[in-house]
Amino acid sequence: KRRTSIHETGHALIALLNGIPVESISIKSEIGSLGRVCLKADHRDMTEGHCIKLLAMLLGGRNAERIILGDNSAGCSEDYKRANDLATKMSEVYGMGDIGVDSKVMFLKKADQMATELLTKHKELLLKISDELIKGKSFSGDELKKMVDECANGQSDWSEPA
Repeated sequence: KRRTSIHETGHALIALLNGIPVESISIKSEIGSLGRVCLKADHRDMTEGHCIKLLAMLLGGRNAERIILGDNSAGCSEDYKRANDLATKMSEVYGMGDIGVDSKVMFLKKADQMATELLTKHKELLLKISDELIKGKSFSGDELKKMVDECANGQSDWSEPA
């Protein structure tokens, strides 16, 4: 349960910190999934910059596990597959980046670095949100955004979740 909460919080934090609207986050069991971050339907902006942010969000669960727990689980495989597919399209279909220079691996590395840096910077927030998920709390995107904004402004009171 702890690994799942850290993983899902990683996705949600990267999304929010990159301006991708989150609908909800939960680790309550659903069919075929231990946890879930739902993005709002209007998050699709297929520019290179936005695609890098989407890649970082997809890798955010994996990176959160690595930062907090020291390694990642096989549960990251579907996220990695989706990230790999998007990076392939960016390079081979959409013609993003410098032709002949930027490959899917370069896009994945750029997104991986972005996710790692953001989650390392916001490690305390990642842990606090994760702890609330373990206690059974689910968050709407608005609740989560408020928590992130309050933390960024130094106004958070973590004794009671927002």
